[in-house]
Amino acid sequence: MNRKKLVLAVLALLLAFSAIWSYIRWPRQQTVARLKHPQGSQALAADRQPVTSPIQDNGLTLKMHLLKKKTTELSTRYHNIFRPVLFDEAKVKKPAPARPPKKSMPMPPFPISTVPQKELIKFTFLGFVQADGQKTVFLERNKEVILVKAGEVFGGRFTARTITDHSMTITVKDTKEEIVVPLVENRGLASASK
Repeated sequence: MNRKKLVLAVLALLLAFSAIWSYIRWPRQQTVARLKHPQGSQALAADRQPVTSPIQDNGLTLKMHLLKKKTTELSTRYHNIFRPVLFDEAKVKKPAPARPPKKSMPMPPFPISTVPQKELIKFTFLGFVQADGQKTVFLERNKEVILVKAGEVFGGRFTARTITDHSMTITVKDTKEEIVVPLVENRGLASASK
């Protein structure tokens, strides 16, 4: 309990000391015995020196006589009101002209020149079913639906090697040529050779 009273007493003394110090340092009005320039004297006007040097017109001074002049025509001069006052146009770099984007070469359509590919166009992809982890593709040829699984032969000379959701890899028996065919519904099987 004594410690709390001691801290309180020290804080009260600091408060009293700061109040006395602020009263002593408070600014007070003072008087002067004699004025250097009495009120209404001509000394103030004599102290001022008239400005005799001509003001150089650097384009930054306001010309009041131009504001009073009445103009009937609109000025066609262009003024950028957002340009900085101190602006050096010689230091500003002009932006380089933008380059036109490079034109990418369009992909040529897949050539359908070989005989196996011409025969594959006759097959139309209808869809597929996945059962027991194996996909079965439905193909149509001459209004006949053919079911094809991976590893099976269809059309007499084509073997379906792999079947994914988006493509099917076919091997031609005679030439051992591999053809990757995109699987698009209601479209013929046409693609380029590997």
